[in-house]
Amino acid sequence: ESGLFNKFVMLENEIKQEGVNVDLKVHGQRHVKNVLLYSALIGQEVVKNKNDLNLVLLAAKYHDVGRKTDAHEEHADASADIAVEKLKDTCSQEELAIIKTIIQFHEFFRNSYNEDETFEEIAKKNGIPVDKIAKVREMAEVLKDADALDRTRFINKARLNSKFLKFDISKRLIKFSSSLQ
Repeated sequence: ESGLFNKFVMLENEIKQEGVNVDLKVHGQRHVKNVLLYSALIGQEVVKNKNDLNLVLLAAKYHDVGRKTDAHEEHADASADIAVEKLKDTCSQEELAIIKTIIQFHEFFRNSYNEDETFEEIAKKNGIPVDKIAKVREMAEVLKDADALDRTRFINKARLNSKFLKFDISKRLIKFSSSLQ
């Protein structure tokens, strides 16, 4: 009823049509689609505003598009710039600033000693008003959690270390995965 499923399907189709990360294996289309799915699942629990959730999903779609290889490399700034270029005709300047901030922050390791200062610096540089920084941070955490969930890849008895997640959505994921069977 919220239109989230339709938005997810539309973005998933766009990923394929646009060839997002088609040349990458680990960070290719499967990863981008998984991060999009996890962002939708986490986001519907955390992000209460529908437009804000749409911005998180757009950030998820483009979060790794600036990658050139599957190796560890700085790519968030390039990804954010590509996202802004692709979305400049359909998003407002404020929305673009939010998407850019979310994408740029996803690359920073969780629980680093200056995580809060790093986020605030990125947000201010992108023109996020001070009174919206906390809300945008929460949106950025959704993408970080979604990306962390897919990095675990749940293969070879991989275990997800919850210290790398901000939100506890385990009950939601269990409910969702059981509905697929």
